Amino acid sequence: MSWDPSSVERFATLARLDLTPEERRAFAIDLEAFADHFRALDALELTDGAPGDVDARPAGRDDAPRDGNGSNEALRTAADAARGHFRVPKVIE
Repeated sequence: MSWDPSSVERFATLARLDLTPEERRAFAIDLEAFADHFRALDALELTDGAPGDVDARPAGRDDAPRDGNGSNEALRTAADAARGHFRVPKVIE
């Protein structure tokens, strides 16, 4: 399946992307590659076992509580912070 220009434009609009015609062609190729990955997942035979039969423990470390960076450290490295909060651009118009 190839992505028609109207679908590519819709995706770009939803993602708030202002694409040139060349970027739209590249975006269509990327969308197709992304869809191919989903098709590969759809093709997997996953009928063996019940939904809860998965070992969901994180690999490589114990799943134990630990201290994070702390808010002061996180705010210190933030691009924009004020009065103990992260500042981000308004995205709802």
